[in-house]
Amino acid sequence: MSKFRKMNLTVSEVRMTLMILRAFKDGLLTYDDNDDEAWDLDKYGERLVNSKGVGGVIRKLEASLPKEEAKEIEKAVLLRRYSTFRNEVDERVYSSLSKAFENKRRIEIDYFSMERAEATRRSIDIYYLNRRYVIAFDHLRNAMRKFRTSRVMKIRKIGNDVYTIPADFDKKAYL
Repeated sequence: MSKFRKMNLTVSEVRMTLMILRAFKDGLLTYDDNDDEAWDLDKYGERLVNSKGVGGVIRKLEASLPKEEAKEIEKAVLLRRYSTFRNEVDERVYSSLSKAFENKRRIEIDYFSMERAEATRRSIDIYYLNRRYVIAFDHLRNAMRKFRTSRVMKIRKIGNDVYTIPADFDKKAYL
């Protein structure tokens, strides 16, 4: 594959391009203009870009910026993705949460914190689950916590630890 000659982009131009690509990759960009076709499709309905290709461009653009600038762009996109106004639940994550809840299996989640604009890893036992909230015993905080289901980024099964929900647990105390 041939390389493109060096583009003399300003830092501002690289930042804007990186922001657009990250937002596209995270599904935050849509194009309507009263047209049912997505902006990333050509007139034959074939994708002009793909996630793998965009990922490569993102890595190169990030490498061209100071690390702190690239991190700030990532945080800005993640804040939009996990905003309170975007309550979209990842169906694969929700399915895994449901299975863990049904089987009373301890799991590990990566949970997006709006305050810090980053993920924290939590080991939890789910006591209640719906499409909006996960109420669970959080082993990191050693306390009950309520998590927004839409902010659970990843889920992992850890071991075969099972748990029992206490008889006096009342979900209404947390909702």
